[in-house]
Amino acid sequence: MPWLEVDLEDEDGVALQKGKYRGASQRKIDIAVVQLPHISNFTDFNALAAQPDVRVRYVRHADDLAGADMIILPGSKNTLGDLLWLQDTAFAHGILLAQRQGVPVLGICGGYQMLGDMLIDEVESGLGTLPGLGLLNTVTRFAPHKTTTQATATLADALPGWLAAASGMALRGYEIHMGETTLLDGVRPLMQLCKNGQYTADGAVSDNGTGIWHLSARPV
Repeated sequence: MPWLEVDLEDEDGVALQKGKYRGASQRKIDIAVVQLPHISNFTDFNALAAQPDVRVRYVRHADDLAGADMIILPGSKNTLGDLLWLQDTAFAHGILLAQRQGVPVLGICGGYQMLGDMLIDEVESGLGTLPGLGLLNTVTRFAPHKTTTQATATLADALPGWLAAASGMALRGYEIHMGETTLLDGVRPLMQLCKNGQYTADGAVSDNGTGIWHLSARPV
């Protein structure tokens, strides 16, 4: 009987219940996604897992970061709560140690905000101001309204390290985040975002390649 191999997205939580990784264990590139207690939009990583040389692991213990070629901090439904969890467990130390050893660290949405120096929430959580992981010189201030919109973007030129091959790439996708992130010394925008004909800088990347964007996107 004719059939098509279609990679349909799982319902919320199903992929995490299936097992700790997607993709064959012998694949060459090993990506560790930190399984935050309030992880969101984990299907963003399906495209990575579909690559023939990539294995994506959802890790629940800091020791499982060992051997990863890249670490991803995903989005969160409770950014400050999950940041405290990282700091109360060995994950924060493990992520910082891996980054110092040259492992790229990528943050998406709430995970991106956690990579910064400071997060300020005077809106929802009641936690006030918390220090971030300090991998990006950024400050995030949360806002009462959530941004949800479709967008296109162009990645910056001359990106460093592992991002170099993507320099200047055109993307389209969606933007979902709460709050605004201010970039300080030592980091630069990852992309120019186009919404309703207006261009704005978005995301952040450090000189060593740490950082990422709010846009869950795919090449045009």
